[in-house]
Amino acid sequence: MKMSYVITYFLFVVQIAPGFKRDRPVLGHLPLPGKWYTHLEYGNVTKAELNPFFYGVTLVHEPKTYTYQADALSANMHLNKTHYQDQHIYRIEWEPPEKDGSGGYVKWFADGELVYGVYGKSLRAMQTKIPDEPMYLLMNTAVSSHWGFPAPCPTGCDCDCFECGNADCSCALPAGYCDNFPAFFEVDYVRVYQAVDESKHILGCSPEHRPTE
Repeated sequence: MKMSYVITYFLFVVQIAPGFKRDRPVLGHLPLPGKWYTHLEYGNVTKAELNPFFYGVTLVHEPKTYTYQADALSANMHLNKTHYQDQHIYRIEWEPPEKDGSGGYVKWFADGELVYGVYGKSLRAMQTKIPDEPMYLLMNTAVSSHWGFPAPCPTGCDCDCFECGNADCSCALPAGYCDNFPAFFEVDYVRVYQAVDESKHILGCSPEHRPTE
C-alpha cells in the first residue's frame, strides 16, 4: 500500500536585501561552503535546522534597475500533535546593534528552548546589520499562494482566483486546502520586556537615532 505523509514545521526567518546575486544555494540542497551566511545558531533541544527550501526571492520592479535579490536566512522546527492541541510559549529576543552597526542579534525560542539565532556577525557577508528601526508585533494566520499551491499553474487554469467555495477557483487550489477553514489562531497573552537602563531599548516609534516625526 502506498503511504503518503506531510511534515509540518515552524519557519523562522530574517530577510536581507540586497542579497547574493551569484552562486546562490540550490533549493532543496545545503549551501556550498563559503557561499552563504555564517554564524547562524540552531537549537539542539528543538532540533531546528537550516531551511533548504527557501533562500529568498528576486523582487522584480520597473524600471529594471529597481529589481533586486532578497535573501532569506531561515530555519525549520518540526511540529508535533501538541502544537495543534495545546498552548505553547514562544519568545523572540531582539538586541539592536551598537551605534557603529556591530553586534546585536535576533533569537527565537519555543517553550524556553532556543530555536534559531541570527547575529550581527552573521550578516557581514552583505555588509549589513541587525535592524535598529522601531518595530511592532504582527500576529496573524498567514496564507500565501506561493506555498504549497500547484506549480506551475495547471493547464487551462488562470491561477488568479483563490476563493474557497468558488468553483472557478478550484483548479488553482491544493487538494483539501479548503478543509482547513475556518482556521483559528488563539493567543492567550503577549508580554513585552525591555532591559532596564539600556539606551538601545526604547519605547515609541520615533527614537532619537531613527526619528519618524
